Amino acid sequence: MLNYRRHPGALSARERKLKTIRLALFGLVLTGLVFSTLQATLVSAAPVFGSSDFQKAWNRTDKPVADGLTLHGYIWGPQPNTNAFEEAYADSPGGKRLVQYFDKSRMEINNPNGNKNDPFYVTNGLLVREMIEGRVQTGNTKFEQRKPAEIGIAGDTNDPNGPTYKSLSGLLGPVKDTQSGKVVVNKLTRDGASGDYSEIFSVYGVRLLNYIKETGHYVASPFAAFLDSQDVVLRADGSQVVEKLFSPTYYATGLPITEPYWVQVKVAGKQQNVLVQAFERRILTYTPANPVGFQVEMGNVGQHYYQWRYQTAQVGIHANAADTASLKNWFLAGRKLTPAEAGVRVVGVVGDFARLEVKPTGDPNLFQGGTIIVERKDAGWQQLLAGSAFLPEDYNRYSVPQALRSDPLALAAGNVSTTTLQGLLNSFTKLYGYKTGDINVLFAGVQGNYARLEVEPRYNPSLFKPAIYIMKWNGNGWTQLLVDNDFPVEQLSSLHIPEDLWTDFSLKV
Repeated sequence: MLNYRRHPGALSARERKLKTIRLALFGLVLTGLVFSTLQATLVSAAPVFGSSDFQKAWNRTDKPVADGLTLHGYIWGPQPNTNAFEEAYADSPGGKRLVQYFDKSRMEINNPNGNKNDPFYVTNGLLVREMIEGRVQTGNTKFEQRKPAEIGIAGDTNDPNGPTYKSLSGLLGPVKDTQSGKVVVNKLTRDGASGDYSEIFSVYGVRLLNYIKETGHYVASPFAAFLDSQDVVLRADGSQVVEKLFSPTYYATGLPITEPYWVQVKVAGKQQNVLVQAFERRILTYTPANPVGFQVEMGNVGQHYYQWRYQTAQVGIHANAADTASLKNWFLAGRKLTPAEAGVRVVGVVGDFARLEVKPTGDPNLFQGGTIIVERKDAGWQQLLAGSAFLPEDYNRYSVPQALRSDPLALAAGNVSTTTLQGLLNSFTKLYGYKTGDINVLFAGVQGNYARLEVEPRYNPSLFKPAIYIMKWNGNGWTQLLVDNDFPVEQLSSLHIPEDLWTDFSLKV
């Protein structure tokens, strides 16, 4: 049974395409009108290491960097970018594995019962291969189909001409071992094309070395030297020694899966010549103009992968007829309902995950409508989440694909900042004089300077009538444009309200 109630028809099919979050207005401090739920969503403490083994792996190479004892860049990143959480992985105990994301990669423990002294007890995923091929690995032989990542592999993130992971999709094939020692002069463009630019790049003297027969690719000379280099590392006992940064050599990067290519990308707004090469787990870059010690660097693969997997909406999530039928049957049979009693809309299916929207079509007291996230198991569909909307940690707990998620940070879309969004809540409660804990507010969406709020009593149904509020930001504050349970299309159009915020109660399939 779902755990919330709302007035019938509060959310439209169109609005459910928007990313929403239910905000219960607890802890309203009258002097500052601070909302604990919103703060918990939008303001969080810096992530900490989720495992002593993760910290041990970071300490070895990156604590010396942080302490200024070395002359190379970070191998993982200055600190974790996320807290540790479990991702689905079919071949780990319980079908989950502990992971944590950093700028340069993702740490993971595939077998918590393994030998902690094994250098591969903590590994970093095959993130580069996944982004190039456009599929998320969820088991040794299990994958979730996506699209290749259209995120720049080097340089400024807003460079429109820089090659992306998708640009490398056609370059994974092996080459013959006949070019050892050859100078690297090929330039890669965003469309995946490459050509000989000897007049520009031969001056750098980069050569092909170390042919790797397992993947059929060479390693560029600056990268081969870096992967075989020695520097200060921190051992588990706290002692500082000089030894190989990477042991085994390809522990951090994995094996090369493309040849090295020159790219011309913007770095801090200035165009630079940069050599790039994709390995299974990392992108390595060589920037001749950088200071010695920082010419070879790890790309921000961890950042890019997290964005691609969890923050970039994927297309093609529509369910096929068989999945739609089985999901409807699962919901109805499990609750002993008939099709006449319940509307079931299959929003989409991605891999083994699905999102449903349900509501009673007859007796409104028969069950509570809302959103259900389910996963396909051997025994059939299994409910993971149920409610009106969910926080990132809810989705992360079950590794729900981004295409089936809601993201509370998306509330600050368009021209409306997070601070302005808090101001909307402040204005709303002050305007109507609601007391702490009396109301539930559902943001159905923010588009440009317009917002749609759906408000209902939290406990006392006689306190006020549930209603939809259309608000507009005028540069200095929020003003109410409309309040009702439905609005004529002509009225919405005349006020130039974005169509994604219009009312549409078509929930039934």
